[in-house]
Amino acid sequence: ADVLLWDFSWKDEAELEDNCERLKQLQQQDLSQSWMLLVQDEEAELVRRLILERVDDYLLRSFPLSEQEYRMSQVLNRVEYLDVGPLRLRQKSREVFFDEEKLSVTPSEFYILELLMRGPNEIVEFEQFLAILYIHDKGCNHMNIKENLRQHMCRLRNKLEELGGKRDWITNIRGYGYRLEITIVS
Repeated sequence: ADVLLWDFSWKDEAELEDNCERLKQLQQQDLSQSWMLLVQDEEAELVRRLILERVDDYLLRSFPLSEQEYRMSQVLNRVEYLDVGPLRLRQKSREVFFDEEKLSVTPSEFYILELLMRGPNEIVEFEQFLAILYIHDKGCNHMNIKENLRQHMCRLRNKLEELGGKRDWITNIRGYGYRLEITIVS
């Protein structure tokens, strides 16, 4: 599969509507195609509200090349769902299930779990989580983003525990990041 990166810009509202319609038409031609948009920093909130449900991700022009490459690789590597132990994460519907019971998660919690579930028992570094929060957490206080991350992890642990999981499945690796530690017994 390929990722189509569209430099998405507009001069006025009419051109924005035309671009949205063109995107919709192009997607109908190839439903399996992954789409990313490249937008100006000041356009990000508008893009998020208007069309993010139609694309897999977007990048800000100000992102460093390494972040753009990482995000594109993440879109390329997405599968329909991820399974780790009793957890199932559905990519397209942005849903998480614990033993078939739906787990209510915020968009930031979804992306945090996705990162953890992509490499169970592997450390995910703080910087990867912080990049997600910077992009997806509208209410995030960027001056204290590490505290926001700790709060998200605490809420995720509580939600897992309420459904019969264990709090220590999400482990803080001091000075490095977090790890999802679910022992899978066959």
